[in-house]
Amino acid sequence: MVGMFGFIILVILLVPMYYIPASPPFTSQPGHLEDPFDAFAMMRQNWQIIVATFGTYHPLVLISFIQHYFQVLFP
Repeated sequence: MVGMFGFIILVILLVPMYYIPASPPFTSQPGHLEDPFDAFAMMRQNWQIIVATFGTYHPLVLISFIQHYFQVLFP
């Protein structure tokens, strides 16, 4: 539940951050403060970004699942 709440909050915050103009120290090129379209384009062009993303989140999901499993088994 906590993970879903965080995901929803970040998705909601992503919309206004796309429309906030930014200049270089905050971005490599003048444009948006956050640009999800550019992020997905980078992921399409470079498989290593996808591997790094899943490599980061996979252990976190596994640890959360194991913690929940043991709380149910041994209350």
